[in-house]
Amino acid sequence: MKIQNLAIASLTALSCLGILALPDVLAESLQISSSSSKIQFVGSKPDGSHKGGFNTFAGIFDPGTGQLSLNIDMRSIFTDDQKLTGHLMSPDFFDVRKFPAATFASSQIRKEQTQGATHVIVGNLTLHGTTQQITIPCNIQWQGTSLVTSGTVTLQRSNFGVNYGQGQINEAVPVTFQLVASPAAGGEQQGSGSGSR
Repeated sequence: MKIQNLAIASLTALSCLGILALPDVLAESLQISSSSSKIQFVGSKPDGSHKGGFNTFAGIFDPGTGQLSLNIDMRSIFTDDQKLTGHLMSPDFFDVRKFPAATFASSQIRKEQTQGATHVIVGNLTLHGTTQQITIPCNIQWQGTSLVTSGTVTLQRSNFGVNYGQGQINEAVPVTFQLVASPAAGGEQQGSGSGSR
């Protein structure tokens, strides 16, 4: 009876949040792994741009409660230019020795058709030792028993104290992501979520 009540409560919470209907098989919380997901960004200035991203991150998406959390290893940053990668790790930018991780924790996920997205995620991003609330339009959909969240959010780097090159490097940094949240290995059968680096 308790298990049945828990299932009903989870379904009710999910309905209120407007997340997609539960598949037939579902773990209580789903794991996000960088092996099947991606987080990428573009840094630009008047005479050009560089692409980059992060190789190592992990998180949890609990569809029953609508909670999404993410931890990014800032030391795993990469770009299309090795010298730039080293510079981004330095105190001029992300100072990864002092701030080795960035984290995100959602406070609200709601169904909302905006900017071509299906949902909006609101939460706190902690980066470079500074926490800011951000709003992220995204698409959330089930692929088998995996929940795939994808979208783009534009961050203002000075909001997080990253001020190097003001006037020479553009303030806005678009971040594109595809997060595949799947049942833990050894638990329910994993779905067919896709995501490639």
